[in-house]
Amino acid sequence: MVAVCRFYSLRRFKPNPELIAKHTDENKKEPHMLHVVWKIRSVVRRPHWEKKIMKQFGLEKRFQPVILKNIPEINNDLTKVRHLIRVKPLILNQGLPNGDHEETLVTWSGELIRKPKLDVEIHNNTERESNVQSEETKKSPDGKNMKSKEDSH
Repeated sequence: MVAVCRFYSLRRFKPNPELIAKHTDENKKEPHMLHVVWKIRSVVRRPHWEKKIMKQFGLEKRFQPVILKNIPEINNDLTKVRHLIRVKPLILNQGLPNGDHEETLVTWSGELIRKPKLDVEIHNNTERESNVQSEETKKSPDGKNMKSKEDSH
């Protein structure tokens, strides 16, 4: 709610108790452990200290996510280059990966998704077995099993 003063064209803001209660409830949540940071702008023609900070955090390629701890030392450096980066909290819906980071993907919203790779050996073995079975049991159009040429000799 805004109250406008007739004199001097000043605006005075009256606090809304409902909004204050809502924001204080949101602030009681625990802070997230990790940030996901993307470089969104180039460091060309930027000061040397900004280039140094970006290189220090591994933000050398655009739109490549980097995961950093949420600690005051890192946050202070991130605020110095906030116009060059995008920061989101890391959301761990599926939990932390178990050592293999090749199976993970970070979305633009900051969610970490695990996508396990298929085991190629198992897949190839099942293909071989199905090919062997199909060669052994070939059927004629009338539904009877046909013998292969090797069996007729």
